[in-house]
Amino acid sequence: MKICIPITSFGKAGGFKVLINLANKWSELGHQVTIIVHASTEQSYYSIHKKVNVIKLNNHGQTTNVSIPFSVLSSIKSLYWYLKNNSLKYDAVIANHYTTAYPIFLGSKTNNFFYIQAYEPEFFNERKGLLKKSIPKFIAWCSYYLPLIKIVNSNMYTRYKNITAKHISYPGIDLDIFFPKPNSLMQADHEIKIGCIGRNEKWKGSEDVAKAIEILHNKGYDNIKLYVAFNAVSYSRHVLVKPNTPKELSKFYRSVDIMVTPGHIQLDAIHYPVIESMASGTSLITTGYYPASHTNSYIVPVADPLAIAYMIIHIINNPVEASKKRKNALNDIKQFSWDVVAPSFINILSLYIDKK
Repeated sequence: MKICIPITSFGKAGGFKVLINLANKWSELGHQVTIIVHASTEQSYYSIHKKVNVIKLNNHGQTTNVSIPFSVLSSIKSLYWYLKNNSLKYDAVIANHYTTAYPIFLGSKTNNFFYIQAYEPEFFNERKGLLKKSIPKFIAWCSYYLPLIKIVNSNMYTRYKNITAKHISYPGIDLDIFFPKPNSLMQADHEIKIGCIGRNEKWKGSEDVAKAIEILHNKGYDNIKLYVAFNAVSYSRHVLVKPNTPKELSKFYRSVDIMVTPGHIQLDAIHYPVIESMASGTSLITTGYYPASHTNSYIVPVADPLAIAYMIIHIINNPVEASKKRKNALNDIKQFSWDVVAPSFINILSLYIDKK
């Protein structure tokens, strides 16, 4: 199968992780995979298999090795022109973001798919103004009405807002990188490391974790330390860690005793810090996200730092219970192996390609 994946630019977000790992696994399975991307992009944070063909484009959709200035519109235009002239080389072209859905809809003449990994209009709710909030939110909302074959990454999106889809393919995880640490019991009189992923968006919940730790410190729990990956939080008493590779990120998960991932929206979706924490054998506090449950993690209400603080103390005081939940999590995470996810996705594509 010949597959084309358009990307406006490389990034570190989970959506890029999914696309690149799918491309890598598909190429290992013998499929011909091409990633097309605007020439302004930096090198990918995630490793790309040497069998995957990466084509960098100028503003006219032509192959180039010359770096050029980036803009969203020029990147979209470059993808459109390339697909208009080259899409029939491929059996499938796959969007995973509203910015790539439109050039595929307008330019591609083959089997066109939209892999929906989140309900993007809700991501703009915290912004202000016409250009930063209202217009991109409306464009993202409209993208779900484009006549592309929709595949969603969790059950919740099959009927969510204005999304309607019948195919589901989970995001995957590299279980050779995100593997469990030894299953040792925490000791309340030792330093307890609490981890979170630092994000600027309020709905990601990083500040909820910071406030929870501040509450605990004010109550005298000075042996509880906060470790934050990527971006700092407002509470100054934390250690900032900046993983440069997925392997370094996996080490971060294993280095902490408890990970806290308290998102505010789309709680039945799949959230990478949740499944990566579970795969790393680390106790998890979250507000939801599949496959988190009361048997494999600890669920707290949305935007409730006090509940997070109480749950941290509960885990510390109940190490045997926490150990059992971590073991359950390791079993529940197997369904996200790329060896399971990638062939399943191909099977969905084949339903349409074989009919052509």
